[in-house]
Amino acid sequence: MAKLDPTFLQLPKFLCCIELFIGVILVVIYDVLFAALVIVFTLDYEEYSDPDRYYSIGDLKDYLFFCRKELYGFWICFIIIHAFHMCSCILAFINVFIKKPPMLIPYLITGILRYLIHICFLIFQTCELFNHTNMYIIGGFIVAPAVYEWATIYSQYKEMGGDVP
Repeated sequence: MAKLDPTFLQLPKFLCCIELFIGVILVVIYDVLFAALVIVFTLDYEEYSDPDRYYSIGDLKDYLFFCRKELYGFWICFIIIHAFHMCSCILAFINVFIKKPPMLIPYLITGILRYLIHICFLIFQTCELFNHTNMYIIGGFIVAPAVYEWATIYSQYKEMGGDVP
């Protein structure tokens, strides 16, 4: 069976001018802050849920978080994936100093899961809110960097000699 080796995702430098290990630190800081914000915003879900209508939660969330009781499982999954992703970010940060490739594998897995759940969320929001341009812009700023962040961590993983199964 042939090995999957996506070499096109390997980056020689972060943002074309910064060493990868510094890029990993920047990605981890951004991801931890973003995941913490997502968890904090999502934990407000219970207070604003109503089966009969939508509620917006705060000014920032007018375009992002419209809650319904039918989506409770989705929000729980959202929180769990982001909590695991925060833990994997800590491992990736420690890995900058220890240099053990297996410590980056949790980030690579949770990064893909986080990306997929954000895509599902963006699709849901597109189906529910047809003409909210701000939601599309904010969704793009959430989803687009995730691919580059994942490619940065993957490049560091491959640079340290990590093997793709």
